[in-house]
Amino acid sequence: MKEVLIHIGFHKTGTTWLQNEMFVAQNKTFCPLSTRDNKRSSLAWHFIFDEHQYLLNSFDLNETIIKRELDAILKKKEDQINNRIYVMSHERLCGYSQSGGFDSSIIAGRIKNIFPKGKILILLREQKSFIKSDYFQYLSVGGTHGFEKYLNLKYDGKRPGFSPNHINYYPIVSKYQELFGKENVLVLPYELFKKDKLDFIKRLSVFVGETIDVETANFNAIWNKKKSFFLNYRLRILNVFRISSSLNNNSFLAIKISIRLIRLIFSVLGRLIPKQFDRKIQENIEMKTKKWVDGRYDESNRAVAELIDLDLSQFGYY
Repeated sequence: MKEVLIHIGFHKTGTTWLQNEMFVAQNKTFCPLSTRDNKRSSLAWHFIFDEHQYLLNSFDLNETIIKRELDAILKKKEDQINNRIYVMSHERLCGYSQSGGFDSSIIAGRIKNIFPKGKILILLREQKSFIKSDYFQYLSVGGTHGFEKYLNLKYDGKRPGFSPNHINYYPIVSKYQELFGKENVLVLPYELFKKDKLDFIKRLSVFVGETIDVETANFNAIWNKKKSFFLNYRLRILNVFRISSSLNNNSFLAIKISIRLIRLIFSVLGRLIPKQFDRKIQENIEMKTKKWVDGRYDESNRAVAELIDLDLSQFGYY
């Protein structure tokens, strides 16, 4: 195969924009390894679970299924490639924050097995900012815990939950550098992507050895619109009526009528709640996050900065 770029995340680092504006079939530089022409790579799911959507055994490379899907995608897209770079983009490849990223190293091994000469893109996000964003994402997909419980709920040896160790970036960065070589792993902060997309794209261009097409990309596109922080936080108990997911033990209360009713309540209240309520909730979460983190990641972030030859202090990491 021609060179492949594997974008593994992290979550909350602009991945949706990349998957819908840059790593798309319309782009002259990239060709997505997916049955779709944009969004997350369909191929990536086979690095995580089997054809019946069960989690793979940790010893299983799933090589046969992955190669079969890969061959089908390559045949489908053989007319699209035109010297473009294949890209597999999916933030779940770095693990999932709500389950402590328990399988991130296992997935890295599967990627190495299929794409031994792949080039890896990892986006990081300063941990205090990550935690705040990730917590509200947790609420939006069914979570019900208050913020303090979310941060401090310990692992009981059964189902993994949030773990501060998942966003200690040193282990995953060093692991990918070990597997693929330092020269084949690009690590950039989300803060750079957010502040200056052109600089971000320039660095990525150097990494892949191609001038990246930006003509089709909408730099101002917002793919994950912010919802009411206040409502999501204060009415989180209603999540058991709004959505059924593993984060609320697959609530049986989320039926069609309750889902519609909760959506209506949120829609009406969203128009009535003053914006300052949102700001106060965010400020409160930020204050608690700052106290909880309190230098927890400084040493690790400095070590990561050395690994990637980039001063992360300019982006607030320490």
